[in-house]
Amino acid sequence: MSGQGTVGSGYVVTFGVINPNGTPRTGLVAGDFTVRVENPQNTFSTAPAVSEVGGGQYRFTLPGAFTTTHGAGEYGWSVELTNPPVDLISNWVTFFLRDPDDLETETSAAARAVTNQAEHDQTQADVALVETEAAAAAREVTNTAEHAQTQLDIANLNDPDVAAIADGVWDEARAGHVAAGSFGEALDARVSLVETEAAAAAREITNTAEHDQTQTDIANLNDLDAAEVAAAVIVALTVQGYTAARALLLDNLDAAISTRAVPGDLMGLVAGAITAAKIAADAFTASQFDASMQSYQAKVWNFDDDLAGTPTDRYGVAFFKNGNFITAGIGAPSIRVLRNVDGVDLIPTIALVAVPGFPGLFFFEETSGPRRMVDGRSYFAVVTATIDAATRTWPQQIGRDNTP
Repeated sequence: MSGQGTVGSGYVVTFGVINPNGTPRTGLVAGDFTVRVENPQNTFSTAPAVSEVGGGQYRFTLPGAFTTTHGAGEYGWSVELTNPPVDLISNWVTFFLRDPDDLETETSAAARAVTNQAEHDQTQADVALVETEAAAAAREVTNTAEHAQTQLDIANLNDPDVAAIADGVWDEARAGHVAAGSFGEALDARVSLVETEAAAAAREITNTAEHDQTQTDIANLNDLDAAEVAAAVIVALTVQGYTAARALLLDNLDAAISTRAVPGDLMGLVAGAITAAKIAADAFTASQFDASMQSYQAKVWNFDDDLAGTPTDRYGVAFFKNGNFITAGIGAPSIRVLRNVDGVDLIPTIALVAVPGFPGLFFFEETSGPRRMVDGRSYFAVVTATIDAATRTWPQQIGRDNTP
């Protein structure tokens, strides 16, 4: 049995339990023990709980109140095993106080062990680096031989003269000195432009032959008189279809155009003939435009009705063709509302409802909180309808101000 502690912090008492066959008994819990600690005067008694340390070793702790009240001294204590009942220990023990500064903590001991191991490993590494006497002697011999050879090499050196340097430069291959941006690259580019002797000789032969042929061609030329030139021109024009008969027509082309009469309907276009009165509303009907020239529009209105009994977002939609309000021929009108910032639907595509008694006007009302617009945010209303046998879509930006 052993115990230690400090005044105010308590004592820790450890003990072991051995089976009849001499092996440690493990796996016991606090309920398997009865522990009593008392002083000789029998003025107090306490029963601390037992816990297993491991390997058949157990311990109990006397709390700080015990050491504060009673301090160091002699106390009686007993430990009984309740299952089966066995009186394990009954003894008197003197608890003694130690300065806590003298006790090394488990953490400190572990840290010191790590440090000791690291220092030991470093020492072994340092020892391994120490050169043996034989190796040092061999290195000294090698150093001496290398020093002697170095001195001999220095003595055999000759300072190169200017001629030797020049020979070295001119005899050096260009391939190793033509890096980008270097003087060698520029010099190599110039040298590469120089024509070889064989190429120059071949070009000279070609030039001579071409010169001789040119002189022959010039000698064979004959001066043409005016009649010969005219005849050659006539032949060329005839080949192109310009005959004498057509020449007369070409000469009179300007006169024929200038005397051509202007169509009467064009003569009716005079300044000021088109007035505002003649461009009245619906002067041009939709049927007078080609299908590719038709223009279709949709207009969306939205209202934030927070003061209604049930707060509601109200949407209104009207459709137009060539700027005119459409009251018929609008198929499957629908609306979809999505958020600007991420394109996620606020309201998925849903059918619009016709306004009773007013053809061409449609509406939709949203009362669900998650599908209502948030103050200060921007949205796109995308309206779709089938008009003139084609499905048409119009986006329009909507939103509402921040609530003051």
